[in-house]
Amino acid sequence: MKQNKNQNLEKIYFSEMDELIKIISILLKDLKRIIDQSNKKVAELEQKSEGVFLDEQGTWFRQANRITISTVEAICFKMKQITLLLFDHSNKTLSQKEREKLSERKLNGTPFYLKTKDNVKFSFKMFAKVLGIPFEIKYNKDWANFLKVINKRNNLTHPKSENDLKMSVKEHRNTANAFYWFGNLINQFKTVQ
Repeated sequence: MKQNKNQNLEKIYFSEMDELIKIISILLKDLKRIIDQSNKKVAELEQKSEGVFLDEQGTWFRQANRITISTVEAICFKMKQITLLLFDHSNKTLSQKEREKLSERKLNGTPFYLKTKDNVKFSFKMFAKVLGIPFEIKYNKDWANFLKVINKRNNLTHPKSENDLKMSVKEHRNTANAFYWFGNLINQFKTVQ
């Protein structure tokens, strides 16, 4: 009986992980294309005046930032779905609060969303917990940069002034660095098997 349960859990895990890998692959490929295209445009437009440069680049910079954070959120959502499914098919238990955070629903059915930074921390922590592997996010300069990118995305999606929609080359580089940092975060799961 226990053998069947373990086989069923293994089957669920591999099926869900295959889907997660496909999602990650598509989203990261899209994001890499946007960032690569934006970096290419930066090189092409460097000789133009700063005003012309930023006007032409603004769309790409804003798009790269929004897609970076959307990609992070989409991957965390899928990780939480897998985590919840694995917990439900294992002997491991979840607190009610953990279940609400994973399902993004309170006990009464109302939506329950974490802020992006908290969602990343929680999603990776719980994913590692259900898999029984050690994992740690380092709260260093890369994490601080990621928080800046989130703040910029918040300004872009809820602008209060024209300045909220402007992005500098440095802010774009921060976005690109956050993209690579998040990719490395995901890759830690590949190396811990």
